Amino acid sequence: MKKIIFNSLIIALLGVAFNSCNKDSKLTEVAKFNNSNLITQTTSNYINEQSKFPSTKISPFWRRVIGADCTGAGAGVIAGGTAGALVGGIGAVPGAIIGGILGGAGASFTTAGREGMTANPGGNSGSSNSNNPYDFMGALHYDIVNIMLNNKNEYFPNNKLNYAKYEELVFAQLKVKYQDCDDKKASFPADFYSSEILFHANRTEDIVSYFSIDNPRISGMSNNVRLIIQDFSRAIQETTNKSDFIQYSISCENIIVNSCMNNYDKMQVLSYMATARYGISYYL
Repeated sequence: MKKIIFNSLIIALLGVAFNSCNKDSKLTEVAKFNNSNLITQTTSNYINEQSKFPSTKISPFWRRVIGADCTGAGAGVIAGGTAGALVGGIGAVPGAIIGGILGGAGASFTTAGREGMTANPGGNSGSSNSNNPYDFMGALHYDIVNIMLNNKNEYFPNNKLNYAKYEELVFAQLKVKYQDCDDKKASFPADFYSSEILFHANRTEDIVSYFSIDNPRISGMSNNVRLIIQDFSRAIQETTNKSDFIQYSISCENIIVNSCMNNYDKMQVLSYMATARYGISYYL
């Protein structure tokens, strides 16, 4: 019954989002607000349902590792997008994709490695969402994490990330999508990304607080994206089980796919959601 009610609400909300996008372009800002509000409503409904099962909240470990994962990816997306947009860069969206994976997978793996996490025998078995054009980012992210956890001595000697080996692995995996990405490595300086990975792996605050409006690290993120990610992060922290979260995430992703957000903002939100969805599938 819980899932039937939740699904009915999502169908209604998606209808509102779709209709918003068919209005005159002058209403774009109103549509953006409506899309953010739809995520808020969906999240509120989800958290209310999850609150009925307080004794089965997800483990503190998953909150820590997904926190490093998501904040690292969020910061990497902004830095990579900025670098990619420069003259001679790979482009804003490809740059953001590369930056997001570099920042997020390393932070996730570092946190998991410190806490003795081993590779998932099933590998990257997250429930995919074919409607999300950035679903591949979540899948690729955890393909990389799985490879490293299967070769922990090589990638995490003395409980420290071997960034040179990690960078080599990331760019090798990215070649499947961006054949010439090696030529753009200079846009993603090792000193910056290795320090960012450590920063996010060492964070102790919750995920939501990272995306506050006064955080200079996300000054390049639009307010609309920030608010949506904050709502989604609240849901992460209140989750009680894997299947509920996957259903919730796919519902939110579909709202964003059908929204009037510009492509760059969509990429930030959809890649963040896909990363969290694959993360809960991999770690739990």
